[in-house]
Amino acid sequence: MTTTSQGTTLVCALALGLAAGCSSSHELGAGPEGRGAGSVREGLVHSGWLSGDMVTVGAFDADAYQIETFDSLVTLHVGALGGDDFGWAMIQLSLGEYASFADVPPGTTLSSRGAEVFALGCSGPSHGNWDYDGPADEVEVQVSAGPEPGSRLVSFTATYDGGQHAEGGFIVDAR
Repeated sequence: MTTTSQGTTLVCALALGLAAGCSSSHELGAGPEGRGAGSVREGLVHSGWLSGDMVTVGAFDADAYQIETFDSLVTLHVGALGGDDFGWAMIQLSLGEYASFADVPPGTTLSSRGAEVFALGCSGPSHGNWDYDGPADEVEVQVSAGPEPGSRLVSFTATYDGGQHAEGGFIVDAR
């Protein structure tokens, strides 16, 4: 495959994923023990958290109550625990270069500037009821060794239009 056709394939795949917006993550669902449809290849993703400042919800900081995985996508949902003005927020990270977060070597930094990772952010008054749905302007992901042999600690920051931002993380167990 040529570099041009690889780039075209990546752009088309990302356009399809981002066009679906927040609703795309709800179709994936979470299975037993937080395992999503793609977890056979992804490994168990857990201990997620998310904080930031997004439209409608304002400032928030909470543990993820739901984590969905599907191949190179990980979606974190937070809500209700962030404060009086907090409704619901979601961040969906999508890898451009690796098949799953379990494949990313510790010590790796991924960036949206290099088309290595992408993020979709959504926020609103309640789960599935969003006022904001859009791609991040910039994303950076740091992957380090996790607490167990072979596991990964994934930390990220994402900035959106209007000064919105989010940061968070999760652990991916070894395969």
